[in-house]
Amino acid sequence: MVIEGNDISGWGRFRSTGSWDYGVDYDAGVRCERVATLERVVVQRNKIHDPRYGANSWDSSHPAGPQGISFNYCGGNHVMRYTRSRAANYKHFYNDGIGGSDNYTRTGFPNYDSDIYGNVVQGVMDDGIEAEGGNRNVRIWGNYIDQAGTGIATTVASVGRCNIFRNLYNRSRMRYLSSLDSDDARPFFKSGTTPRSATAAATCFHNTSLPRPPDAGRRAQLDFQMFRWCARRWTSRVPALAVDAAPARGRSTRSGRAAAATCCGTRSGGRCRPRCRCRT
Repeated sequence: MVIEGNDISGWGRFRSTGSWDYGVDYDAGVRCERVATLERVVVQRNKIHDPRYGANSWDSSHPAGPQGISFNYCGGNHVMRYTRSRAANYKHFYNDGIGGSDNYTRTGFPNYDSDIYGNVVQGVMDDGIEAEGGNRNVRIWGNYIDQAGTGIATTVASVGRCNIFRNLYNRSRMRYLSSLDSDDARPFFKSGTTPRSATAAATCFHNTSLPRPPDAGRRAQLDFQMFRWCARRWTSRVPALAVDAAPARGRSTRSGRAAAATCCGTRSGGRCRPRCRCRT
């Protein structure tokens, strides 16, 4: 199934009135609901914007409301790409931009063998992209996320591996009834562990979080709280550096520093053995 080239707006049912009119949870521009056999769906090059009713913000409780794309209890092997999910006014923001159910399971969203890339997600009360649950062989890359509570959520990747790379995260905000200074901005990534499910690897690399623009007359400062409970694994093959034991007499290395005058005791026939780190 291919869902392509649609302009979707003004959808959703009324839930209740709080600080503004709230929409029904998980009403989405593109939605799959409890079809476990559904696989190989391609959602691409769509414009999803401005639902009829919005989600509540964290000012009152955990957000609930419409979503751009929602796959609840469905199969895997999906591709979601080059789609814009946006909203012009925070009273029409989404719960999650791209997401589904159920967390803390071995299925969840997008379940397995799926790619989410090249999307623009803007105007979200909770997670820009919520890829939580199994996450078996899932890749999330090249997405731009702006005005979201959290950038990309993977709590918990219970099967894995989930690879998250080359995404760009702009502004974070949670409480729209509070000032910016009192707002509890969230991180780029959210992951973690729980006794309710197993925990697998989620790898994050080459992602970029934009700093907040500086106030007038002040220099920009980077906020390094970009990661939160994100399982990160790097492999380094850089060998350990040899440490000079003592300065040499009348002899120096190419860098101009004195070479070691003593050996580690593994000389054989006047030469150091292969594993010796001596420089003499």
